[in-house]
Amino acid sequence: MKLSIIIPAYNEERHISALLGRVDGVQLAGIEREIIIVDDGSSDGTRGLPEGEKSRGRTALFHGKKR
Repeated sequence: MKLSIIIPAYNEERHISALLGRVDGVQLAGIEREIIIVDDGSSDGTRGLPEGEKSRGRTALFHGKKR
């Protein structure tokens, strides 16, 4: 079984790392999970943080402008 966790983000530079840490801290025995971060055209540093998450097996998607 696979659980997809979608995290929308808009100007969340100060909070997204803590949120991802909390999501990682939840134990899901026997369930594979994928984390998809969707940045909705942030103008702060939020966009740069999910880029680094790709190396941790997470998917980051970006909107060019706020939708």
